[in-house]
Amino acid sequence: MSDEQINDLVFALYRTTRVFFDAFKELIKTYQLTIPQVRVLSVLREEGPQSLVEVSRRLESSTSSLSGIVDRLERMGLVCRERDEKDRRVVRISLSEKCQELIKHFPARQAAHFRKYIEKMDTEEVIDLTEKLNKLTRILEEESNLEQQGE
Repeated sequence: MSDEQINDLVFALYRTTRVFFDAFKELIKTYQLTIPQVRVLSVLREEGPQSLVEVSRRLESSTSSLSGIVDRLERMGLVCRERDEKDRRVVRISLSEKCQELIKHFPARQAAHFRKYIEKMDTEEVIDLTEKLNKLTRILEEESNLEQQGE
């Protein structure tokens, strides 16, 4: 494989990611959400209630910047703050019932939003692309993990 072919792939992935990200921002605007807010909600959905410090570590962001994001999410009724039962000094952030209901419907809304783009490809092409992107992601993650372990 030539350097030019590799560079073409890297550039194609970059362009696709940028355009896809812009389309995703349009989708979440319908929920009056920003990308940083969605990232916080995703951590809480995947890992359950977390302290602000735990969320900030997971997102590699400062607690001061996340505090404002969580404040806005709380005002929107999407997260709740609760004192930790074991250590009252710790405040845990969790998804509200309103947010959990919103998340239930999100996959269908996301599919509907992106369908107009994806349906311009054959089903076999979509399956093949998904498999290849997942394989590339696994390779990148494995290499990244090996590099981190070697540090």
